[in-house]
Amino acid sequence: MTNMKALLHSLTLLIVCSSFADEPKPATAGPSASSLAALARMTPDELGKVAAFIQQHGDTLKTMTEEDRQSFFRKETSKAAAAQRGPGDHNISLFNKLSEAGKAKFKETLQKSREAMSQMSPTDRQTFMREKLTAIATEENAQSTTEKTPMPTLLTLPIKNIDGKDTSLAELNGKAYLIVNVASQCGYTGQYSGLEAIWKEYKDKGLVVVGVPCNDFGGQEPGTAEEIKTFCSSSYNVTFPLTEKVTITSGSPHPLFAALTSDGRSVGWNFTKFLVSKNGAEIKKFEPDVEPSAAELKEAIEAALK
Repeated sequence: MTNMKALLHSLTLLIVCSSFADEPKPATAGPSASSLAALARMTPDELGKVAAFIQQHGDTLKTMTEEDRQSFFRKETSKAAAAQRGPGDHNISLFNKLSEAGKAKFKETLQKSREAMSQMSPTDRQTFMREKLTAIATEENAQSTTEKTPMPTLLTLPIKNIDGKDTSLAELNGKAYLIVNVASQCGYTGQYSGLEAIWKEYKDKGLVVVGVPCNDFGGQEPGTAEEIKTFCSSSYNVTFPLTEKVTITSGSPHPLFAALTSDGRSVGWNFTKFLVSKNGAEIKKFEPDVEPSAAELKEAIEAALK
């Protein structure tokens, strides 16, 4: 292989020199040092193509100025170098920046495209590989950005507390959350007492009870935030967290309840209860007529706190 390469290299130089035998300065008419260096790195097949091309265009080359000929040599040797089967330097750089999964995906793409690539020109082959590498890199960058900027979860959805300050369930730092849409003038309003008892019984174990006032069901929570807070404190000695008054079925639901009512869950009346796990992934719904002291609710709370 080495001898063949040397032979073809010599042949190429002979063709170059013979093409300009009638030039006044044949010694300077051939390829420049950089072009010769590029020729020396080529495979026999690549050298043969360059030699054939130069021989084919000998008459045209004779009419060029020396500067134009040198530009021609650089251009054609660059084209021939790009004809290698493997990726060029730029493509190799792109490949090396991929994850192991990305590299495997690229190799699989090349394997599947072998037949199509064999019909491509060298330039088209390089372009094809570059496009595939760029697409995989873009996909990986998008995934990385998504991982670094997680979408809000149910626990991180913003909601204001009863005093109008921004908060979220996550900031309450519970092991489980019992979220209840409450109202001051409902037949179930007496459940405030039971909710307070549950809060006192399990808060040290990590349960957070959250009362969320809402006026959507029968207009039974018409008061202002201050009126609601005063009512809960004076009538039921409520100490568990209360939020701002929200909408659930009238207009756009608050994002917290939009999340709670996904997957077919719904709120039909005041004091519907949602037990949410620490990571927000598990949600259990209990209807308004399930008292806070009910065994089924307590069992679920204790299981969520384990």
